[in-house]
Amino acid sequence: MRKNMKKKGALELSVNSIVVMVIAFIVLGLILTFTYRIFSAGGDQVKDIFTMSKFSTPPDAENPIFFPEEIDIKSKAVEKIEVGFYNRNSYTAKNAIFGIHSCKDQAGNDIVTSGEYDDGINKLPRITSSSQSLEGSEGIGFKIMLIENGLPSGTNYICNLIVYNEEIGKAYEIDKEDLAVRNADSPVYGSQQIFIEIIA
Repeated sequence: MRKNMKKKGALELSVNSIVVMVIAFIVLGLILTFTYRIFSAGGDQVKDIFTMSKFSTPPDAENPIFFPEEIDIKSKAVEKIEVGFYNRNSYTAKNAIFGIHSCKDQAGNDIVTSGEYDDGINKLPRITSSSQSLEGSEGIGFKIMLIENGLPSGTNYICNLIVYNEEIGKAYEIDKEDLAVRNADSPVYGSQQIFIEIIA
């Protein structure tokens, strides 16, 4: 009888051990899944920022913005572009992001920038990318999306491309007077003119 009790006690102990191990493996699996999701989500956010070594001629103090001078884009299309910015200023470029401040058509008329991008009135092309803070004399590459916003096809535009502090708001909301100002309080860190042709 005592032998049977020992066997029963050993059996209960081994069943309890198995239950505890199964629960431990389930909890470990949940922790690993949760950790993987956090790190993979964080990785997705930084994939559009890369080092300057990717460029054959990286931006520098002489040419701080690496961006195609001429872009052909279809109406309402999205163009993916790799661009770069070198902060030649002595201060930190906080939350630097690319944007289009203003455009003129080939007749010299300004593109309307009042309202929101998707309201049917504001036709200014826009840029979507992550922002990045850069110390003075630091450069970085960005993967951006240039989004055409309904300008008439078959027309050429000259646009003011800027690198600016994302916290200021939208690129077109920055005062024209601030485009040339370069100091620690300025919202604009660099600018360049580009040509955009809307193709059919």
